Amino acid sequence: MEVCDPGVGLWAAEMANHLKENDAGLELLCVLPHEEQATKWAPYLRERYFEVLKKCTHMTATSVHKTPAAQFRALRVIVDHSDIVLAVYDPDSARGDATDKAMAYACMKQRDIITIHPDTFRVTMNITGK
Repeated sequence: MEVCDPGVGLWAAEMANHLKENDAGLELLCVLPHEEQATKWAPYLRERYFEVLKKCTHMTATSVHKTPAAQFRALRVIVDHSDIVLAVYDPDSARGDATDKAMAYACMKQRDIITIHPDTFRVTMNITGK
């Protein structure tokens, strides 16, 4: 599952779609924060985004229009439907944004979490063993 935001979200979705080409059992579910997410993106990012959505297995949006809570709502849906959360994330740079809230929510839901630090690429695994 992916929110398909520019950067890690978009390239992770592109990789998942590429892997789907050789694995009929693999699915990519895109949970968008709002329908107009890519409206103001650069044209080359919008093209990549719509290509991902065209190839994904299923797509849904948690809101029609952008709202302050839309990003967290989409991330919460992803956590709710995941056994393992993979995140490119630095907890030391927490600002209280949707990503920080989603990581706290994943911990509260006792999800297994694999974190890749965005600067050092250090992998941390928090496996709950439930």
